[in-house]
Amino acid sequence: MELSVDFYVLPLEGTEMVLGVVLMATLGPVTMDFSKLTFEFKQGNKEHRWQGESSMGPQPVQLQTLRRLNDIKGVVAYFSTTITRGKRG
Repeated sequence: MELSVDFYVLPLEGTEMVLGVVLMATLGPVTMDFSKLTFEFKQGNKEHRWQGESSMGPQPVQLQTLRRLNDIKGVVAYFSTTITRGKRG
């Protein structure tokens, strides 16, 4: 497969590449299955299938990692979810 597109250097952490709208528009119709992490499209008569990494699920994070991400402005916001049981009746 050969793609000829312009790439822009972005100050991102934790990702290898961001697929932009300009690139995506050149692919035509695509099929994405988020449960299987697949991305399929045709280029000419050839079908292509990109497979995501299934090991990329949520992972525990260390406090040191959060501090480093904060220092390099790699996180915009932090959220925490706590499940509590309310009193009935």
